Amino acid sequence: MTRERWQQVKEILDGAISLPPSERSGYLDRLCAGDAGLRAEVDSLLEVETEIGDFIEEPVFDFRLDPAGGEGAVEGVRFGSYEIVREIGRGGMGAVYLAERADAEFEKRVAIKLLKRGMDSEEILRRFRAERQILARYPNFDPKAKYFDGFSADAISKERAARWANPIGGYYHAMHPAFWGDFTWRITGKNTNGEPTLEGGWQNNRGAAAHRDVRFVENILEELDAPGEWFLDFKTHTLYFQPPAGLDLKTAIVEA
Repeated sequence: MTRERWQQVKEILDGAISLPPSERSGYLDRLCAGDAGLRAEVDSLLEVETEIGDFIEEPVFDFRLDPAGGEGAVEGVRFGSYEIVREIGRGGMGAVYLAERADAEFEKRVAIKLLKRGMDSEEILRRFRAERQILARYPNFDPKAKYFDGFSADAISKERAARWANPIGGYYHAMHPAFWGDFTWRITGKNTNGEPTLEGGWQNNRGAAAHRDVRFVENILEELDAPGEWFLDFKTHTLYFQPPAGLDLKTAIVEA
């Protein structure tokens, strides 16, 4: 297959995968009209992509670790795209570690909490899940969503951006049209037309246009609208947090 032919197949395949299954046949009929070989090639690849579609949702690792091993015991261990740097805190349930992106796609630091062995009772796991806090995002966190814990086609639309006073520092994420990984852009502001301006397009697999539906934004103050979400304003050093139901901030203990 020539480079030009492969590019044609790839573009048609990407477009087909981004469509609902019910619309794919008509789409392929139009773009492959009169070229049975092209249609057969795209159909075969589309079948493969359909078969592996659910596979990418499975965890890529199953790692159990005993945080009681002491400081330094887990430094350098990788969890997906993140690598443990050092321990930053320890409590009765386990330990918290600083981790950094280790794939050179972009820079990001996160905190990873590891439970101690034996801390897997229903009550402990309930408390652990209750600690989960989500960076202010749109759409809101939905653990049942197939991708990104929630996604929406209008995440980066001009109409959505009209809600944001100053989105600088926010992040826009979108899936590859063929679900070959995802892209991340940093939001740098808005242009004179009110549309978000972006930098990046970092991707952990292959380049292409962003999926037209599977996308979301995070780290934007105006999207702080659900229990457990937070936003940190680095300019004013102000932490915004929407407490979950039942939490009394007058008696709550805040740790930072």
